[in-house]
Amino acid sequence: KCDFKFDENGFPIFTENMFLKDMPELIVPYSNRNDKRVKDKKKTLICNFAPDKRIYPRLMKVFEDIEIYKEYIGVATADVTVTEDMDREWQEVIILLNQLYGAILVVNGIKIVFNTRIGSLDNIKL
Repeated sequence: KCDFKFDENGFPIFTENMFLKDMPELIVPYSNRNDKRVKDKKKTLICNFAPDKRIYPRLMKVFEDIEIYKEYIGVATADVTVTEDMDREWQEVIILLNQLYGAILVVNGIKIVFNTRIGSLDNIKL
């Protein structure tokens, strides 16, 4: 069980115990999780640093993928593209989407590596 808290803007507040502490031996995208290079899933991190068209299916299937993710040392949170030339509100929505994906992983017992993409420097306040 995870007692998740959110800030005044609705963003999840992550605590130290939610993050992966051990260094993975291998980092692979979800689409390569069955690659022959993956010798030990418990030492392999699933990452979501990929083109958005590969990330969106993972977002849509996050609850279906939970049991798969539990086989690995952890999962890097979503990295849907956010850039400083986007409207500020759109940047905030995407940052929230990326963070809520991580929150879903955490409440299901999966350790995360956090995506720190922020778009505009104005978003540092979030």
